[in-house]
Amino acid sequence: MSTPSFGELLKDLDTIAPVCGPDGGKLPLSSEQSEQLRRIAQASEETGDALELGIQVVGKLMAASTTSELPMDADEIQALGWFIREVSDVVHCLKNVGLGAEYRAQAHGNQ
Repeated sequence: MSTPSFGELLKDLDTIAPVCGPDGGKLPLSSEQSEQLRRIAQASEETGDALELGIQVVGKLMAASTTSELPMDADEIQALGWFIREVSDVVHCLKNVGLGAEYRAQAHGNQ
C-alpha cells in the first residue's frame, strides 16, 4: 500500500475508526482500519515535513531578497507572507489529523 495523498488525509477519523462505541466501550479495529490509521499518521508526518522544508526555503529566499541578488517587491513579499500563513494552517491541520490517527490506534491497542 502506498502512502495516501494529502486529500485522503482530510477524512473524518471518527468515520474511519471511532474511539468508542455508542455505549462508551472500545470498538475493535479491523486490520484494514489499523492499516489506514497507520498510513494516515505516516502521510501526515511526511507531508508536514515536506511543507516545513518548503517554508524554510521560502524564508531563505525572502532573506536573500534583501540583497541585490534576488530583489522582491512589496507585493511579492506580501503574497509570500499570506502563503506562509496558509501553509502554517495546513501544517497545523496535518498534525491534528496525524495525532488523531495515532490516538485512535493507541486507544484500540494497535500501534
